[in-house]
Amino acid sequence: LCPTQGQLWNKSRCINMVLKTCETTHFMVCDMDMLWNPDFLKIHLNQLPQDHAVYFTVGVMTRRESALQKNFHDYAVKFNTNSEATGITLFPTALLKSINGFRFRESEVYFKHQWHAKTYRSTSSKLPFHPILERINHQYFLMNKSLGKVKANTSEPWGLSCDKVAYKKLARCV
Repeated sequence: LCPTQGQLWNKSRCINMVLKTCETTHFMVCDMDMLWNPDFLKIHLNQLPQDHAVYFTVGVMTRRESALQKNFHDYAVKFNTNSEATGITLFPTALLKSINGFRFRESEVYFKHQWHAKTYRSTSSKLPFHPILERINHQYFLMNKSLGKVKANTSEPWGLSCDKVAYKKLARCV
């Protein structure tokens, strides 16, 4: 449970909550709105990286294409992501825990991202709204990249689960 009350998804917090208790050799982060190439695991399971994390090219589909029912290979892609999009990332767990960076793997498109509305980005939404929060977050990412900063949470605990009682109290106030 990691509620966001209509704000940007706190992917890092959710990853850390699961990572903290992960006992497998590899850890994969995948957006839930991805369509998987049915051959991905067969192709990549035997060549999991041991010394680095990789993220994969994703084909982004249109709203119209996302509404269709097709075989994975028949879906049309509007554009492919580049090294700045990390929707599908595969990590050796120990490396992710040491958080020493990611690598982009430009590849065949093994994943296709379905179109969906982004209601938190709309000024007509009744949800709390910050018009430039994504740009602020991206600038923060670029700043840390230029400074060579690869570790976070060096003085604070990380991977703590959400306080369900506090979230219930908050929900009653809204």
